[in-house]
Amino acid sequence: MDALLEESTEALEYFPAQPLVYLLNGFALMANEQYEQAVEILEGGREFALGNKPLQAQFDSYLGDTYHQIGNDKKSDTYYEKALAFDDNNAVVLNNLAYYLSVRGEKLDKAEEYSRKSNELSPNNGTYQDTYAWVLYKLGRYDEALSWIQKAVA
Repeated sequence: MDALLEESTEALEYFPAQPLVYLLNGFALMANEQYEQAVEILEGGREFALGNKPLQAQFDSYLGDTYHQIGNDKKSDTYYEKALAFDDNNAVVLNNLAYYLSVRGEKLDKAEEYSRKSNELSPNNGTYQDTYAWVLYKLGRYDEALSWIQKAVA
């Protein structure tokens, strides 16, 4: 990640209008826990991706992750929703948004829907099963939660 950060930072000097360079630089900043800088780079790079919906959705996903890390739940949720508006079958985004909503105890019915769908899209994924178990637990559906956490452990 250090090499990616170094190379992508230099590449921004030579290619200041290339969205992929911003995406890679933002990802490297996120990985190095430099979240405020990552937001700045990702927000800036997203503007260069206008018209490229898949690339915008990737920016939105990373911005959802980054805003979560800095504690801005409203912006995090907004960017995850934008990513899902482009691709409502993105299992990673579905799982992350479901988990973060459930941890906060917000929109639990929506969290259950997102988590269930991530498991349908990617069956036998222990991370997604664990999230679904947690959402079910938060909803008070303890028997179902137990069944799903057992699947995740297995």
